[in-house]
Amino acid sequence: MNLIPTRWYTILFMPSSVSLLLMAIGLVLLWRQMRRTPAASRTPRLGPTMITAGFTLLYLASTPLVAVWLSWSLERQTPYLDPERAPKADAIVVLGGGQQVYMAEDGSAHLFIRLAADRLEMGLRAYKAGRAPLLAVGGGDFGLPSLPSISSFLADTAAERGVPREALITCDRALYTSDESAMLARTLRQRGVSHVLLCTSASHVPRARLLLERHGFRVTPLPCDFETRGAVERFTPLMLIPRGAALAQTENGVKEWIGLLREWIAPSSTEVPAAVQP
Repeated sequence: MNLIPTRWYTILFMPSSVSLLLMAIGLVLLWRQMRRTPAASRTPRLGPTMITAGFTLLYLASTPLVAVWLSWSLERQTPYLDPERAPKADAIVVLGGGQQVYMAEDGSAHLFIRLAADRLEMGLRAYKAGRAPLLAVGGGDFGLPSLPSISSFLADTAAERGVPREALITCDRALYTSDESAMLARTLRQRGVSHVLLCTSASHVPRARLLLERHGFRVTPLPCDFETRGAVERFTPLMLIPRGAALAQTENGVKEWIGLLREWIAPSSTEVPAAVQP
């Protein structure tokens, strides 16, 4: 889960940002009212109302109830599919996500797969089951110029797990999912690929699938990294107790819906970004 959104403007719509802004404005208005300024005296209840609204929004966004509902609104669009029973395709596409770098005090860098690691696991299962002859891995940047791209790291990991190098497809350092899909699409088309199995987090599938379909591919999703328990999810009073992890899950869902809305309103270009043109 990305703690810092790649597209900066999504921060403006996060529940935590909106609620803190409401409470800050409410406190200013309340302070002005206590000083009995003319402007504040005309709206005596506005300050407390905004503080209450901000607190309520932050509380709701921090409850497992809202987090689960928002995640389920995305995950339910793509039911789980066993990779061993997936239809045969031309290639398996594994999107980057969940990779981390840790810098030790001696300056050495250590690369790890953390959250969303089952994207690669799902892709490897499908490949070893003979669902496709190619495995394409995406990814961005670890943030240090001396390190390989995430795509290269995933390719090395897949090779260590038995995937032949000639069966692997990588991409450059992508900033966004739209860049990542465009880079992979260019190479996939060159290899004659028309049908792909998409391995990514379940909440990310709707947006990623839309992007790949716009590049002309037939997409069969293999969702993983589910944040809900699906059909067995049931309400309990404990879901009303706020938690930091729930707030992060809520904001991840908000980010995905913002991304989908953006694609519906202003579709991303299907051209490969100029910075990575051959």
